[in-house]
Amino acid sequence: MTSQNDGGRIILNVGGIKYETYRTTLTSYPDTLLGTMFQERNKELLRPNGNEYFIDRNGKAFHYIMEFYRTGKILWLGSNSPITKQELKIEMDFFQIPCSPRSLSTSVLHHNSFPTSEQCEEMLQDFIESLKACIYETSWNLRSYINISFYSSSLKNNNHDVAIDVVKRIIGIDPYIEQIENILEPFRISGYELLKKFELEIEEELKKSIQELKNLEISHQPKWSGMDFTISPYYSVTVKLENPIYKNK
Repeated sequence: MTSQNDGGRIILNVGGIKYETYRTTLTSYPDTLLGTMFQERNKELLRPNGNEYFIDRNGKAFHYIMEFYRTGKILWLGSNSPITKQELKIEMDFFQIPCSPRSLSTSVLHHNSFPTSEQCEEMLQDFIESLKACIYETSWNLRSYINISFYSSSLKNNNHDVAIDVVKRIIGIDPYIEQIENILEPFRISGYELLKKFELEIEEELKKSIQELKNLEISHQPKWSGMDFTISPYYSVTVKLENPIYKNK
């Protein structure tokens, strides 16, 4: 086991959950966020509480980040995990953990084969879980309304100065909440097709799972052409929540 003379054993308090490790465990991956942070050259920049460092991130997801530093692998448990694949991917991106094609065995982000029926079902479940996360995120932003649109393709723009942002996203969010865009990033292209094929299943699952829904409407809008641009067909998911929503602890 590795030890250091300069207090090499440290505690990472991530979102209230504490992980104990060695500085050299982190610096063995120097291209990652923590690997860079705990380099000797950055020691004077850190302000720990003793040997404890607080990081305001997802503490449950950090379990898998920590295991990467220890094993070099992402040991995600799939549907048996207490966190979703999307939550893990967001944390991997934040901590700059490399995601190889086999890092997540069921990842929809990298492919070297055609999906099986089980993988398609998992993709649908991931999409539903992501929509749930968007609804919760709406409430955490003290909003009672959100409209999310999934376009079948990018907007055709006849005027280069018009609606460039829509072209880039293919997902419309009103009101715009950055966290929701991050949650839905893996479904920029597939979201429309998932809603097209499984609209009723998605709607039923959301209504069953989230009791605070005041109204949920999934609608399809046909192709629309204007003078400057053409909008492709899209599905719109409109959510209204009981307002305000407060949960007693």
